[in-house]
Amino acid sequence: MSSSDRAAALRRVDDFENGIDQETARVIGASERYAHHAEGLVRSVFAACGFHVGTLQSPPVRHARQIDFDFFVERGSVWENVIVEVKTSAKPVSRAEVDAIAGRIASRRFDRLLIVARNGFTAGARDAAETNGLGWLDLLDPPALRSWLARAVAADGPPDERESLIRGALRGIASEIGRRPALLAELPWFDLDRIAQPADAKHWTAPSRTGHDRHFVKVSARATSGLTFAGIQEYETRPVLRDGVPSLLGLCRTFYRIGSELWTPDRPGQDVLFERAP
Repeated sequence: MSSSDRAAALRRVDDFENGIDQETARVIGASERYAHHAEGLVRSVFAACGFHVGTLQSPPVRHARQIDFDFFVERGSVWENVIVEVKTSAKPVSRAEVDAIAGRIASRRFDRLLIVARNGFTAGARDAAETNGLGWLDLLDPPALRSWLARAVAADGPPDERESLIRGALRGIASEIGRRPALLAELPWFDLDRIAQPADAKHWTAPSRTGHDRHFVKVSARATSGLTFAGIQEYETRPVLRDGVPSLLGLCRTFYRIGSELWTPDRPGQDVLFERAP
């Protein structure tokens, strides 16, 4: 991306962030036109990053369509269809709103849902996306759009040392848990910072369908460029039968936010860290 293209895209992000909210637009009778304009601004940002972005439909038929626009992104040898929903409300988008958007497009075939909100998201919406939406749901606000543009420029240069730091920290944590599965039960007290140094680490848990808690570890580090590199690992134990004998598998999925603002899986599927008697 050239410096002029990046500057033009940054101006579009500013226009999107500083635009009028939907309530004001509704009063002046221009809500459809403003929403369409905002979608066009966001669309141009992704186009500037080199993505092949779908064409926006005109405002008069807006009510008849399910999505704002989409684009395709290459993951290895596979192309993913990314659906984009643009929100211009005056308040941060809530978890309920995110769930409603996901429900509305559930019948469509897509690989990833990307919600872009002018005034950001509530903490509950972000927490839910990082717990239940890893790999298929991403939430972006104007600062994240600017970060995406910066990453597109940084991609042309040498790798940042923080990338290696994040990957090394998560490999170290997975190795510890693989050697000592009991650590999963102790994760709230596990000395994550010791392994992740000098990156920042945090953890949380959520229930799974198997009845066992899912454990999440997030490691992040801020580069001198201002970009934040991050990774998340999800750990889960799953009951299996081996020759009629019950046992537990310790599974791990890893996602990184490094080359873009999307949480991208390190590899397809899950890694088996351990197998032991329940």
